[in-house]
Amino acid sequence: MGIDQVKSLREKFIDGKKVALITNNSARNGEGRPALDIIRELGGYRKLTLLTPEHGYFGDFQSGETVESYFDQELGVEVESMYRAPEQKRKKNGNQPVDIDQEMREIDSIKDPSKYISKEIAQQFDTIIFDLQDVGCRIYTYIATMIYVMETISRTEIDFVVLDRPNPIQGKEPDGPILLDSQQSFIGALPVPIKHSLTIGELANFYNMRISHGNTRLNVVKMKGWKRGMWYDQLGISWAFPSPNMPTLETATVYPGSVLLEGTNVSEGRGTTKPFQIIGAPWLNPKKVLSLLKNSNIRGVLLNEVKFKPYFSKYSEEKCNGIMLNVTGRNVFKPFEFAIYLLSSISSVHGDKFAYHDHYFDSVAGNPAIRKGIVSGERPDSIIEGYQPELSQYIENLSDIVLY
Repeated sequence: MGIDQVKSLREKFIDGKKVALITNNSARNGEGRPALDIIRELGGYRKLTLLTPEHGYFGDFQSGETVESYFDQELGVEVESMYRAPEQKRKKNGNQPVDIDQEMREIDSIKDPSKYISKEIAQQFDTIIFDLQDVGCRIYTYIATMIYVMETISRTEIDFVVLDRPNPIQGKEPDGPILLDSQQSFIGALPVPIKHSLTIGELANFYNMRISHGNTRLNVVKMKGWKRGMWYDQLGISWAFPSPNMPTLETATVYPGSVLLEGTNVSEGRGTTKPFQIIGAPWLNPKKVLSLLKNSNIRGVLLNEVKFKPYFSKYSEEKCNGIMLNVTGRNVFKPFEFAIYLLSSISSVHGDKFAYHDHYFDSVAGNPAIRKGIVSGERPDSIIEGYQPELSQYIENLSDIVLY
């Protein structure tokens, strides 16, 4: 972990500096201690401020649930939230309850100023340190949080330090289409595949070299001992929930595919103990869907029929008919390709009931051609073949980006 090498930063980036730390309680060192504790023990700074992403510092806010800035008495630090409610949303809703799923789709599928650190706040710091665990998928708001800060402090004298962390689903075999510029949003901040196969430090490098053209004073603190083919459970460290609906490594493994269901009227399993591994709806006929999938070109996953009742999110408190995903061969399983076959099968069986949240789905997929292909009845293997040239080009152009 980059946090384990943090002492090397002290003289240049911390001593006598006003420091901001972007982190949460799940970002820990090799001994399981939070990054915030490590930085505080290191000391030497003039002032330390905590900047928090979606879900807040303790991860107690659900997806789409906005967080306000405050002084944390328990932590003893000022906390600036970077997942605030847009001003117009505050005025509109007041204290009224909101539909969190709708809120998530509205807020995250746009590039909203409320998700940026303000220039006035950023200018208070000499150094901004970023330490958050990515899950290997483009659809993860911690990436945009990092990119938006880098964009804000571009062409300034503020140092941006990324404490690198492993890609938990390994750094090989990227999967899915490249995000189109027209689909950029808080859930898609970089033109990379949905399974990008980079570390968070390499994503910062990608932005600074490809987008910002070196205008951010970026410093990536590399990990020691990580290799591109390593999965998180091969590192000898325990899994800490990086976000509320990412409870296990297997969740992260299927996430770059089943996250597409967020943009549909099929439950992606939020509100269950197996988010993104259980999918379904009250109207779904799993037997028919599974029957179609048996003839598909999918590997590395076992599919079982299940019934479940989400306790929040889509179909809350309703009994759903569903399918359980169990990854049996993670090195051959391609989550995005699997999702194309799954969505095509659901569409074939339930064309009258299956529906998309078009804008949000396209923001997740990265290209409207994916949804349009499924809707038109295009064969899944044809849809997959359509983005292979851009995926191959992406892989070929990473030599100056990767750090390992």
